[in-house]
Amino acid sequence: MNSVRYGMKVGFAIWLGFVTTIQLTTALFEKKPTKRYLINTGYQLVCYAVMGSHPGGLAIAVETGFDPLLRGSETRAHTPMLQTTR
Repeated sequence: MNSVRYGMKVGFAIWLGFVTTIQLTTALFEKKPTKRYLINTGYQLVCYAVMGSHPGGLAIAVETGFDPLLRGSETRAHTPMLQTTR
Protein backbone atom coordinates (compact mmCIF):
# COMPACT_ATOMS: atom_id res chain seq x y z
CA MET A 1 0.00 0.00 0.00
CA ASN A 2 1.39 3.31 -1.02
CA SER A 3 -0.72 5.79 0.85
CA VAL A 4 -3.36 6.33 3.46
CA ARG A 5 -5.89 7.15 0.75
CA TYR A 6 -5.23 3.88 -1.07
CA GLY A 7 -5.63 1.95 2.18
CA MET A 8 -8.94 3.67 2.83
CA LYS A 9 -10.10 2.77 -0.69
CA VAL A 10 -9.26 -0.89 -0.02
CA GLY A 11 -11.15 -0.70 3.28
CA PHE A 12 -14.13 0.80 1.45
CA ALA A 13 -14.08 -1.94 -1.19
CA ILE A 14 -14.00 -4.66 1.45
CA TRP A 15 -16.82 -2.96 3.33
CA LEU A 16 -18.91 -2.62 0.18
CA GLY A 17 -18.30 -6.18 -0.97
CA PHE A 18 -18.66 -8.06 2.29
CA VAL A 19 -20.18 -6.03 5.12
CA THR A 20 -23.00 -4.26 3.29
CA THR A 21 -24.16 -7.37 1.46
CA ILE A 22 -24.21 -9.55 4.57
CA GLN A 23 -25.87 -6.92 6.73
CA LEU A 24 -28.43 -6.11 4.02
CA THR A 25 -29.43 -9.76 3.79
CA THR A 26 -29.77 -9.94 7.57
CA ALA A 27 -31.76 -6.69 7.75
CA LEU A 28 -34.16 -7.82 5.02
CA PHE A 29 -34.64 -11.27 6.52
CA GLU A 30 -35.22 -9.95 10.04
CA LYS A 31 -37.34 -7.00 8.75
CA LYS A 32 -35.26 -4.47 10.68
CA PRO A 33 -35.67 -0.70 10.08
CA THR A 34 -33.56 0.92 7.36
CA LYS A 35 -32.20 3.47 9.83
CA ARG A 36 -30.73 0.70 11.98
CA TYR A 37 -29.13 -0.88 8.90
CA LEU A 38 -27.56 2.46 7.90
CA ILE A 39 -26.22 3.08 11.41
CA ASN A 40 -24.68 -0.40 11.63
CA THR A 41 -23.11 -0.34 8.18
CA GLY A 42 -21.91 3.26 8.61
CA TYR A 43 -20.14 2.27 11.80
CA GLN A 44 -18.48 -0.61 9.99
CA LEU A 45 -17.46 1.68 7.12
CA VAL A 46 -15.60 3.94 9.54
CA CYS A 47 -13.89 0.91 11.13
CA TYR A 48 -12.77 -0.54 7.79
CA ALA A 49 -11.55 2.84 6.52
CA VAL A 50 -9.47 3.36 9.66
CA MET A 51 -8.07 -0.17 9.51
CA GLY A 52 -7.23 0.29 5.84
CA SER A 53 -5.48 3.60 6.46
CA HIS A 54 -3.04 2.17 9.01
CA PRO A 55 -0.95 0.02 6.61
CA GLY A 56 -0.71 2.98 4.22
CA GLY A 57 0.38 5.29 7.02
CA LEU A 58 2.89 2.73 8.20
CA ALA A 59 4.37 2.50 4.70
CA ILE A 60 4.81 6.27 4.61
CA ALA A 61 6.46 6.23 8.04
CA VAL A 62 8.92 3.54 6.95
CA GLU A 63 9.79 5.34 3.71
CA THR A 64 10.48 8.62 5.49
CA GLY A 65 12.54 6.98 8.23
CA PHE A 66 10.15 7.77 11.07
CA ASP A 67 10.58 5.40 13.98
CA PRO A 68 8.87 6.24 17.27
CA LEU A 69 11.13 3.79 19.14
CA LEU A 70 14.29 5.75 18.36
CA ARG A 71 15.18 8.30 21.01
CA GLY A 72 17.72 11.03 21.42
CA SER A 73 20.51 11.24 18.87
CA GLU A 74 19.93 7.80 17.41
CA THR A 75 19.27 7.81 13.71
CA ARG A 76 18.19 5.30 11.17
CA ALA A 77 21.81 4.82 10.06
CA HIS A 78 22.73 3.42 13.50
CA THR A 79 20.06 0.74 13.35
CA PRO A 80 20.74 -1.63 10.43
CA MET A 81 17.58 -3.64 11.07
CA LEU A 82 15.44 -0.62 10.15
CA GLN A 83 17.18 0.04 6.85
CA THR A 84 15.23 -0.92 3.76
CA THR A 85 16.75 -2.29 0.61
CA ARG A 86 15.56 -1.08 -2.74
